[in-house]
Amino acid sequence: MPTRFIIATLVWVGSLLAFSTNAQKRYTAMELQQMMDAGQAPIQEQGGPPSKIQSLPFSSCVPTVDGLVNNAMAQYPVKILVAAESFYIAKVWASDDVTTYICNQSEGTLTVLTHKYR
Repeated sequence: MPTRFIIATLVWVGSLLAFSTNAQKRYTAMELQQMMDAGQAPIQEQGGPPSKIQSLPFSSCVPTVDGLVNNAMAQYPVKILVAAESFYIAKVWASDDVTTYICNQSEGTLTVLTHKYR
């Protein structure tokens, strides 16, 4: 009986450790804003393919991204990183991930990159 108890306890502790190391990092809007104000954006996972690539003329892409950013701005920190003739890049830091929107005039695309926090 004690052996079963020890094994069950080890399995339970192991599952807790696995859960805690795989738990996704989340931030409140206030925490995110404080980090942004201090110039310290949350660390995000690296790599991976774009979440979405959509054909979209630059003349439509920029207003689309602006609309998304303006909606998010009410709750989360946002930043326009590039506003040029051929590229428009904006970031939104939400509670569980950061999303980057990229309008590319020469390719006629909107690329959306989403990365979870770590």
